[in-house]
Amino acid sequence: MEGEIIAAGFLVGILIGLTGVGGGSLMTPLLILFFNVPLAIAIGTDLLFAGITKSFATVFLHLKKMIDWRISGLLLAGSLPAAVVTLVLIKQLGIFHESNKALLTGILGIVLIVCAIVLMLHHTVLKHYLQKKHLVPAAVHPRRTVLAGIVIGVFVSLTSVGAGSLGLTALLFLYPYLPIKKVVATGIAHATLLSLFAGIGHLQMGHVDFQLLLTLLIGSLPGVLLG
Repeated sequence: MEGEIIAAGFLVGILIGLTGVGGGSLMTPLLILFFNVPLAIAIGTDLLFAGITKSFATVFLHLKKMIDWRISGLLLAGSLPAAVVTLVLIKQLGIFHESNKALLTGILGIVLIVCAIVLMLHHTVLKHYLQKKHLVPAAVHPRRTVLAGIVIGVFVSLTSVGAGSLGLTALLFLYPYLPIKKVVATGIAHATLLSLFAGIGHLQMGHVDFQLLLTLLIGSLPGVLLG
């Protein structure tokens, strides 16, 4: 079992390094469906796993000067406060109580499906969007970027899904003229800080399995650098 978990971490690490996507949208379902990890533990552990894994990629991308920190900061201005509110509600309302397992699993499933559909269709929709809109290549959209961050912060804190996939999609639509490598790098930088922040919140609620986390990282860290 440990070898399989390491292999899963390695494969997801490669995908994170290549695309910025996979920390939650792939790892959380894998932990729940294939390794029978309880929902709350899977979400909390995955958030720290994604944050730590992506931090290595973030340092590498920063040194390559590929990250637009201004845009990443705008996303964080929305996502971090949203994460705080969501984490407080999770704790105060006991959202992760066993009695809510079916509801949370349903929400997780819906978010995963939405992320998959958005990623599959984003190229077609984006092409149509560019034909209809007169966009300024260098323009920054503070309000819309912060709003996107709020939505991402809520979903990530509740399900661990969306920091990469929703963040990447938001950036593609808000900044279509930004080079794709810069889009991916900026999305990874945002996802790193958001995942670490939300992961620490779940850690305080006891939703992290450190042995599982370490095993995943043994595979993911070489994978993300390779990616």
